[in-house]
Amino acid sequence: MFLFAGSIIMLGWALISMLFGFQPTFLFGACGAALMSGYIIYDTHKVPIPPLPPSPFLLLLRCVQWLRTGSDAPVRTGAS
Repeated sequence: MFLFAGSIIMLGWALISMLFGFQPTFLFGACGAALMSGYIIYDTHKVPIPPLPPSPFLLLLRCVQWLRTGSDAPVRTGAS
């Protein structure tokens, strides 16, 4: 909603600038860059990310723990 409204405002600003002979300023470019960054963030946020498989290091730790204790308890990684 906000991105669409920002696009309409930028379009209106550009049309008024053309009709009345205003020069686009740094603010116009900065707003356009921020608007396009918002579109990129919004579009990439909607891309589904598949779950990653367990890393080989964690699998190795689980195997070592299983061999040492015989249990299938989860391996603690990092500080507790």
